[in-house]
Amino acid sequence: MKNLKSFFIFIILLSIGFCTKIYAFEADGINYAINADNETVNVIQAGRDAGFVYVGDIVIPSFVTYGTHTYKVSAIADEAFRNSTELTSVIIGDSVKSIGRNAFDGCTGLTSIIIPENVTSIGDTAFSYCSSLTSMTIGNSVTEIGNYAFYYCSSLTSVSIGNNVTSIGEYAFRYCKDLTSIIIPNSVSFIGKFAFWGCTSLTSITIPNSVTSIALGTFYQCTSLTSVIIDNGVTTIDYGAFFDCRNLTSVTIPNSVTSIGASAFFNCTSLTNVTIGNSVTSIGNYAFNYCPLDTVICKGDVPPTLEESVFDYIENTVLIVPCGKKSIYKSAEGWREFNNITEDCANVGIEDIVNENSVEVYPNPAKEKITIKAENEVSIFNNKGQIVKVVKDIKGTKEIDISDLESGIYYIKTGDVTKKLIVE
Repeated sequence: MKNLKSFFIFIILLSIGFCTKIYAFEADGINYAINADNETVNVIQAGRDAGFVYVGDIVIPSFVTYGTHTYKVSAIADEAFRNSTELTSVIIGDSVKSIGRNAFDGCTGLTSIIIPENVTSIGDTAFSYCSSLTSMTIGNSVTEIGNYAFYYCSSLTSVSIGNNVTSIGEYAFRYCKDLTSIIIPNSVSFIGKFAFWGCTSLTSITIPNSVTSIALGTFYQCTSLTSVIIDNGVTTIDYGAFFDCRNLTSVTIPNSVTSIGASAFFNCTSLTNVTIGNSVTSIGNYAFNYCPLDTVICKGDVPPTLEESVFDYIENTVLIVPCGKKSIYKSAEGWREFNNITEDCANVGIEDIVNENSVEVYPNPAKEKITIKAENEVSIFNNKGQIVKVVKDIKGTKEIDISDLESGIYYIKTGDVTKKLIVE
């Protein structure tokens, strides 16, 4: 009897709950769910049964009235418009603050959508497979672009990202094959792996100094990419970051970078010139494999550690190293494979000259002849780092004819000692 009484109480309470709270309603062809605050609603999937979708042009208002109550529209719920293949355009009211996961996933007919400034988040896979969407403006209130957010938006040509976005999720723009330009603002500190994989029309990119790492495969198979600017701030270029970027011709890796991952520039078949900053300590396997490099400029006084097969086909590649460091590179594992190593003495200043007092050169300035006191072979470089004269077998003092040298600044190097010479 006691159990039966409890059962009846449960039924009564359940009935009161159903009678006093409305969970969902429809207004002007859009379905809404009422939130717990009883003041706001979310846009939800069309109809009550599986298979119902939205079609045509949709306007989501800022406020909607049901019965005697007016609600603020605060969000587009997860999967709200998913697979609505005949949906063509959406205007979102200013009150909406978030676009949920898979919200427009598979809306293959969607050509236009206006996202208001109040939206703060775009969920994972929110616009994936919106293959007719051509442009997108992400407002200044958005702080995060979710994983796969614009995955396979194959007609997307341009994206404007607001100045408060801090992260771009994994695979966010993967296979956006018509994307030609995108500006990453200085607010972005994180770009997820494979974020721009297969953006085959993207021609240039600037990585701002707020980004600290270029992640795994970020620009993998961006085959039209010809220009990359990596600002000081990036410390790591991860595995395969620019793998198969076949039109990339030159890369300057800033001094902030400490490591270059395996296969980072693998199969960049047009890459001919690389400058490696002075803080790089390690370069991973196959990082520059299948790159027809004409010139490699390495800024570090200490050669970075090379893993297996970092470079190939370097018989004719010129390796340019800091002034006075040729012998160090010539003895370093991997670097010694370069047949043509030269030193860059063009920008050596008084403060950069090593042990200059251990080599005597006079007169200095000079016009036609100089006298050098040294114990080793002497090389004279011009301001371009090119060797213009070599004098062998100096053991003591030797007079050298410099009448064939044009007026300017030169550098005399013997062993690890460098001294500036002025020719009048």
